[in-house]
Amino acid sequence: MGMLDGLKVFSGLQSLVGMGVATIRMVAAVLTVLGVWIHLDTLNYLSQQSRTDPRDYAKDGYVPRENRRPALLQTQNIANFVPTTVPEAIVPDVVESYQDDLPVEQGQSDGPIHRTDPNRFFIPFLSMGPNNQLEGFLESVFLAIKLNRTMCIPPFFRHKTDEALSSSISADLRINRKKLSEFVTFCDTEQIQEKCPKLDTVWWGSNPKTLTCGISLQKRYKTFQMLTGLENWYSTTVCKVFEDIPTYPADLTGKFQVRSTAAVDLVETFNDQNSGACVLWFMPFHTISNFRSAVMSHLLHKNDGGDRQLAMDIVKYVQRPEAFQNVVKKFIAEKAAGKPLISVHWRYDQRDWLLHCDRLPDGQADKSCRNVAQMLENPELAADNFRIFLRGVRNALKQDMIVYIAAPMDEQIMRSKLIDAIKEVGLTSLSSVDLLPYLEETGIRKSDIHDVLSTSEQELCFQSDVFLYSQISTWSFNLVYQRRVNNKNSIDNFYVFGGQAVAAATHQAVENFKRTDHVIAN
Repeated sequence: MGMLDGLKVFSGLQSLVGMGVATIRMVAAVLTVLGVWIHLDTLNYLSQQSRTDPRDYAKDGYVPRENRRPALLQTQNIANFVPTTVPEAIVPDVVESYQDDLPVEQGQSDGPIHRTDPNRFFIPFLSMGPNNQLEGFLESVFLAIKLNRTMCIPPFFRHKTDEALSSSISADLRINRKKLSEFVTFCDTEQIQEKCPKLDTVWWGSNPKTLTCGISLQKRYKTFQMLTGLENWYSTTVCKVFEDIPTYPADLTGKFQVRSTAAVDLVETFNDQNSGACVLWFMPFHTISNFRSAVMSHLLHKNDGGDRQLAMDIVKYVQRPEAFQNVVKKFIAEKAAGKPLISVHWRYDQRDWLLHCDRLPDGQADKSCRNVAQMLENPELAADNFRIFLRGVRNALKQDMIVYIAAPMDEQIMRSKLIDAIKEVGLTSLSSVDLLPYLEETGIRKSDIHDVLSTSEQELCFQSDVFLYSQISTWSFNLVYQRRVNNKNSIDNFYVFGGQAVAAATHQAVENFKRTDHVIAN
């Protein structure tokens, strides 16, 4: 099916959403089927796996590691081991680094702020999409500091909906390593094999019983092993850590979260004193429950006194790459030319975010799902509310503004209606079409441009004067964190598009603008 035909199908399906959340789930399911062709290598892998994996597993699902674990991608025979050919479908990709120097020097006399134990290491294995990975990375920095371990920069992965399913991407396209080096001691990915040729312990970041044991995880594991040089520690066929590697916490039930961030409790939870020098944290995401609450100023029980400041400092120092910050500054300077900037995030991907609603039983859709369904079933009303908001802000400030719409290209219906609303009010609209040429000038490889665009749009939303964020979106909430710790407010876009609090959102936007240097209070 061609792209044009696909857009026609999507437009036809969009007209059905008046039936509410149930129809939204149907749309998501159909679009998922249309995208199945991307993942046809699954069939190739399964057919090869049955022929190339002759290992005889024990009754409990695996055999001792020493009898089956080869050196990384090693093919020669080892005693009692029948080597497995890595299927072509899951051979890891090689990621070229964008680093100018390896590793980042951390020998300055006045830094980093947190000097952790150089003989105890902590390696996160990140999960899910790019922004889930970033949240897991933030929590990893937090836990490494609390337990006095030197964190190693882990491999990062592309989004699962990218064509290169679960392939890796350079850490230099996600984080500013130089800025991070001012804050905490770390080792680079390239140093992991030297520091930790094998693991002593695996700590859970998520309950392993809730993880999906599929092709995506297998690919990520293979890529992770290739880039870190660690000895094999995990069976991707049964999704279990090898039996000779201890795992903590030992007993997990339901959704695993660390409720107390008191150092003594963290040591006990992860049995840190008996975990050895090299620890891997498997798929952290919202594992440190108090981390988000600390950043958002809502401390829960049993926090150490300095936890809120530590969490806020981590968000301040884990920044997007400096090159992208500079590109966005140049873009804003040339395109906005000193005018106030509103950024709007709309990202309710049918193949990603709305699958959350699809998993909920009928009649149990949460408030966010209902809100999104309401906006999608009547995009004209959402655009009208946005138009009212823009007019109110412009009339209060008595000056023109620039509005940037950060939305995926496949969000054609809402994207076009929002842009039309901006133009009807007489304001200037900008989008990824305008930003892309600036990114292409930096020499970013074509295979990385999608990931870089998303990260750069986040940076633009961070630098903007007013940011309207998407409910529940991790993409948005990572920005809400960062804007909050830098004294910048954010506004829930449903207050505008949903029409429930347009006047209040308008007032808040005006007050935010008045605090900026280039807006004159009236």
